[in-house]
Amino acid sequence: DPPGWLDLDRFALPGVEVVDRHTYRITLKGAYPQFLYWLSMPFFSPVPREADRFFAQPGMAERNLTLDWWPLGTGPYMLVENNPNARMVLARNPNYRGDAYPCEGEGGAEGGDARAGLLADCGKPMPFIDKVVFSREREGIPYWNKFLQGYYDASGVSSDNFDQAVTLTSQGEVSLSEDMEAKGIRLLTSVSPSIFYLGFNMLDP
Repeated sequence: DPPGWLDLDRFALPGVEVVDRHTYRITLKGAYPQFLYWLSMPFFSPVPREADRFFAQPGMAERNLTLDWWPLGTGPYMLVENNPNARMVLARNPNYRGDAYPCEGEGGAEGGDARAGLLADCGKPMPFIDKVVFSREREGIPYWNKFLQGYYDASGVSSDNFDQAVTLTSQGEVSLSEDMEAKGIRLLTSVSPSIFYLGFNMLDP
């Protein structure tokens, strides 16, 4: 075994059971609803034992041959180019198990997603595209300008470009500006919960 590699198979792990090749079961003591959210975190992703052992070999980390740079997974895309300071490229995974595009959305069959045409691909196999390219832009304004020129497929709306892209009605509703609509741009909005932690140093006078 590689020096320094921790072979977890040597240790008993009560509460964890391997059901089959693609399934394992975790038993908790007591109720802990947050555990479902923990399972969605990256550090809960299953990693093959042989991959863990492979990357633990001497000299691998010095050559950037680590799971951070060469991640493993079973998703629809593979990371084929990894240069965080410039760009990252994902290519279609030929071994992907395949998922179908959902047929239900917000509000049911007659809801907002259906009216917006977001369910038009109902039942079609995913992914739809062969390659995804992420390019790093150090500043927001050049990124927005390139988006308007067609170099990028999607963009957020920063405070610098808010007045150009968005208009507010008297009721406070957000809509796309006429200039953006004329360019064929669509505005997709969503509501997501956030948690903020505030710390106070009660010992500081």
